[in-house]
Amino acid sequence: MVGVAFFGKNVVYGQQISDNNIPVIEMVGNTTLLTQWSIENINQSGFRKEVTSLFETIKNDLHFPDRQMSLVLPSDWLHYYTLLVDQALEPDDQRAYLRWEFRQRLGDLSSLFHPQFYPMSSADGYRTVVTVAVPENLVPVLKNAGDTVHFEVNSIELSPFSTLTNIPDTVPTGCLCKFYANTIEITTFEDRIFVGSALFSINEDAELSMIRSSGSESAAKELQAVLSALLSQESGGMPVFIYGTALPESIQLLAESDDNVSYIQPFEDFRVNFRKSSSTDVMQEAQYAEVAGTIRQALGDSV
Repeated sequence: MVGVAFFGKNVVYGQQISDNNIPVIEMVGNTTLLTQWSIENINQSGFRKEVTSLFETIKNDLHFPDRQMSLVLPSDWLHYYTLLVDQALEPDDQRAYLRWEFRQRLGDLSSLFHPQFYPMSSADGYRTVVTVAVPENLVPVLKNAGDTVHFEVNSIELSPFSTLTNIPDTVPTGCLCKFYANTIEITTFEDRIFVGSALFSINEDAELSMIRSSGSESAAKELQAVLSALLSQESGGMPVFIYGTALPESIQLLAESDDNVSYIQPFEDFRVNFRKSSSTDVMQEAQYAEVAGTIRQALGDSV
């Protein structure tokens, strides 16, 4: 199994094999794209060629032949949001409501996207459902590129969902912070279940601007307050797991001084065979959180 995750122009990937039924991370690697991918350029021929070239690069880097691939897409590629659904409604009525809400939110653009629904936690007769709007033409492009180089794309996931599988069972509630390309994504979870997420850009003065939120405006402001406190080197007592490819120095210092802030350690449950160079430390390994997470998902969370 090959796991691939995208961070702006950066792509990280890893290969999992089985050795006597023991999951082993055999190798990890990274590469840089010529251009930062976006939903807007999916239909361009250059995009399709670069996808194929990327998959070819990954294939040539593997230690062992492999055909299975799982992809993790960044949240700024996809529109997603959370809703509360009345569980007293019949299942067909729940789906009808979710699809109606989807059309209301996306308007005339709704025909260009396919909704995927992810049921989450339940409380007081309502279930939280995450709706992800997947561009209709994105999946065929990725699968066709895989077919060209003899990869079978088994799954395509959203980054917060794959990363949550790395959280230890001993920490049921907290938040994730992903840093990449002047962008920060913060996700909260309870009982290791997704609650909400927001994406922010950050400038040189550490000022935050919200790009997108999965929930209400008030929920987004709460997430922004948590993130602002972190950037000011205050954790507020909440367990925080950090990862990414462009961590601010203030966050790195906080991880060294605050017991509530730590790097995700994605390989703890795996046997690891790849050689760790002198530059590979816990911060470097943390960038592979989504790779390890999507491999866990493919293994049925059995590791």
